[in-house]
Amino acid sequence: PSVILGPLVESDSPGYHASIEEGSWISSVAAIASPVGCLMGGPLVDKLGRRRGLQVLNLPNIAGWVLLSLVPYPFQSVYPLIAGRMLTGFAAGLATAAAATYTAEVITPRLRTLLVTVSPVMMGIGIFTIYLLADLFQDQWTIAATIGTTISIISIVFTPFLPESPLWLLTRNNPESALKSLMILRGTVSPHSVEAEFKQMVDSLSSRNSKITWATVIQDIKKPEAYKPLIIMNMFFLIQQLSGVTVVIVYGVKFAKDAELSEDAYTVALFIGVVRVISTFLTTWLCNRWGRRKPAVAMGVGVTLSLLVLTGYLALRHSYPETIPSTPWVSIICILINILTSSIVFSTMLWSMLGEVFPTNVRGVSSGLTSCFG
Repeated sequence: PSVILGPLVESDSPGYHASIEEGSWISSVAAIASPVGCLMGGPLVDKLGRRRGLQVLNLPNIAGWVLLSLVPYPFQSVYPLIAGRMLTGFAAGLATAAAATYTAEVITPRLRTLLVTVSPVMMGIGIFTIYLLADLFQDQWTIAATIGTTISIISIVFTPFLPESPLWLLTRNNPESALKSLMILRGTVSPHSVEAEFKQMVDSLSSRNSKITWATVIQDIKKPEAYKPLIIMNMFFLIQQLSGVTVVIVYGVKFAKDAELSEDAYTVALFIGVVRVISTFLTTWLCNRWGRRKPAVAMGVGVTLSLLVLTGYLALRHSYPETIPSTPWVSIICILINILTSSIVFSTMLWSMLGEVFPTNVRGVSSGLTSCFG
């Protein structure tokens, strides 16, 4: 929203402009729709399959981007913008559970931490791309919307070429297709090469009901191996929201302006995107070396200190503007440190854990519930 709010609400350029109240609706409606998508994402990939679910979630995304690109021409109204933001927010909610579940199920445990971080990398690259387009075309958000539409269409076209999750196929009593899918994923034409791994998958599911219903899902969630990680992950996501990391990232341009960086607001936003990408690689290294707990605690301290310093500096500047000199580098350093540390603990690490900690039979639903809460 920080990309579109500038030209829509604050810009003096000719064209369609919205009021502050309308701008607040445009900003917040995606966050309202996203939890609904998160709740539906888990059942969607459980019902349709991981691959088809990933394909279907692009449909509301395309519809949302198209609506955003129709303003100011041919429509000069806030309603297509609100509807477009609602649909893209809903699609983003669908994607959170679907992507994490699929990635966790198709890769080997040895590479799971490394490859699960690909999703946050793509999120970081996406944010950086949007901020870059906003910097280049500050009064033409329709260009960014058109690019978003194109990317979603490309995703729909190429998703069918992905192999389905072998675990999901096994839960649907389709062992032949599961074995073929596993062979494709492991790059082999010999069933003997994946025999041990396939047997382990079959054994892990042998004691579970092959037919999954809401009644069986609820029974499975009541088990300690399901509800304990569900509680822990939901508390983790609650802390994420209370830390303010989402506000800083989503409103990067406005946040930079409020931090006395009006002239370099879009540049700071670009650096936010770069730092998010860097944080994903740092997370992989940190988790491989020290696990999850120690980096999470250390980065949590970094998030707290950076916000305390930034808040203290801005409060003093506001109370004593003549005594406290304007030093933009303090705001820049604090913002970037906050983004780096929060992206490690509350983005990359958190989402990688989302696909790892839940049992297979409730992974889709649990991931959806957790991402909805977060």
